[in-house]
Amino acid sequence: MHMLRRLALLPLVALAISSCSSSEDDKVKVDTKVGDIRTNEVWKDGLKLTGVIRIFEGATVEIEPGAKITCSESVLIQVGGAIRVESSNEHASIACPRWRGIQVAQNGRLDIDGLDIENAEVGYETTKGAGTVNITNASILATVRPFLVGAGSTMNLTRVKATTPTQLGEFEVSVSEVFGKLIAKFLDYEANTNEGIMVQKGGEAEIEDSVLKAKNGLDLVSMYGGTSLKLSYSTLRGAHCGPHLGVSKDEEKRPPGRLEIDHVTSEDNIYGITIYAASVEGPHIIKDSNFAGTAAWLDLQGDHGPITFENVFTTGEETILRTDPPTITRAPARIEGAGPRGSF
Repeated sequence: MHMLRRLALLPLVALAISSCSSSEDDKVKVDTKVGDIRTNEVWKDGLKLTGVIRIFEGATVEIEPGAKITCSESVLIQVGGAIRVESSNEHASIACPRWRGIQVAQNGRLDIDGLDIENAEVGYETTKGAGTVNITNASILATVRPFLVGAGSTMNLTRVKATTPTQLGEFEVSVSEVFGKLIAKFLDYEANTNEGIMVQKGGEAEIEDSVLKAKNGLDLVSMYGGTSLKLSYSTLRGAHCGPHLGVSKDEEKRPPGRLEIDHVTSEDNIYGITIYAASVEGPHIIKDSNFAGTAAWLDLQGDHGPITFENVFTTGEETILRTDPPTITRAPARIEGAGPRGSF
């Protein structure tokens, strides 16, 4: 897959000021926001965002509980300061026909509990040097790229629902990419016919108690030269592959690093799991999991270190194109508890 074009991080320079305007009808006043924010402020219900909004370091924007915020198509929120939302009981929202999303710059912070956003090009993006980014009890709906974790940054997602569009533009590709570190718990990810989460060169991901699903989608969790992938207590359904490992697409062709899969169910896919490359150091451990595929539960080939399948329940054929097959210990019955612990 070709490297996707990333949003360029615009410099945090003063290009505009915040403003308020009213409609032609004096009886209906609409608060609007555009430009630079250098001091603390509160975004209230009915606010409309326009243009590029830059929250500078030292400034915090609080979004009121239940606030319904709209925006124009050009909106990009850049965060060098902080956004804080405490709205778990009555979610706040940012809903627009189409916009560019929220981008966390160096030292920027997100402390979000209860915010729903939709129709963004990139829901949340972190760039190198971003500060603490916690997104909890939130949704990222109908978004081309729900999240993008930049190198040198960490994103924490807890009880987040993410969906992608059912139809894309002519040059759009839907995928969530990880170049830094992703920690996801109770993530509900709907890829539709698209890619799911892709851990790129240097990236690492820890995904647990999550559901990733698609409708004739591509790969739900893939790693191309990533440092590590730990996938546990999760289910993956409806795609070409559940987990997929391959070499990075750059000139170095780096194989993925450490793989650990524990209490995972990957079924109703064409391939339960595919491993085309993994680091020679290993070890790579897949245990206490269920795998099924209409073509094969396992497609294993390429160069990699020791791989152990321990107590796995498998359904379907297997394809192993190696002279040194892995150690596979099969469970006599389906593994109970191989999926999320608790409800969403």
